Amino acid sequence: MRILKNEEGIALLIVLILTAVALIISAGLLYMVLQSTRITGSMNRYKTVYEAATGGANVACELVNAGANPNIPGVTLNIPNIPRLFGPAGKLNVPATSWVGYNQSVDIDTADPDAWFTLGGLQNNQYTVYIKIIDMVGNMSGVVRGAGAPLHTSGVVQNAGSGITSANSPRLYTIEVLAQNTSNVLERARLSILYMY
Repeated sequence: MRILKNEEGIALLIVLILTAVALIISAGLLYMVLQSTRITGSMNRYKTVYEAATGGANVACELVNAGANPNIPGVTLNIPNIPRLFGPAGKLNVPATSWVGYNQSVDIDTADPDAWFTLGGLQNNQYTVYIKIIDMVGNMSGVVRGAGAPLHTSGVVQNAGSGITSANSPRLYTIEVLAQNTSNVLERARLSILYMY
C-alpha cells in the first residue's frame, strides 16, 4: 500500500475555509451595525412622539384647569363635542358613573376624541395628539366647570383661623393621551394620566 504525500491542495482548502470564516464574521458585524442604526432611528422617532404625548398631557391638564375657556398659547385645540366635555352634565363636571353612555375603555377613538390638536410643521414630522377623559371621581360641591372662570382663580385653600384647610372633595381625573405621526400611524406613544384637581 502506497501513502500519498502530496499536500498541494491543502493550502487552497485552508485559505477557502479562512475566507469563509472571515466573510461570516464580516456579515455578522455588518448586520449588527445595520440593526444598531435601525434601533437608534426607532428610538429617536419614539422619543419625538413621546415628547408630543407629553405635550398632550400638559394640554390635557390645562384643559381641566381652564374650564370652558382653554386658551393655551401655541395650541389650536379642537373640541368636537363641547357639551359632552364642559356642559353641566359633562365629563369635567359630574362623576363618570353619571355620564351618558359611560364607557371606561382606555382605547381612544381617533374619529371622536374629547379633544385633539396637531404639533409640528413638516409633513413627516407632524403629530396629532388625541385626548380622552376616561374617568372622573369626586365632586367639589357648588362648583360647576365650564361656567367660564377657571376653578383655580378663587383659590382652593382657605384660612380657617389657626390652620389651613383644603377643599373637602377634590376631583380625580383619569386621562388618556395618544400621539401619533400623521404620515405613519405606527409611530405612536400613549400616556395614561391620573390628575387630581
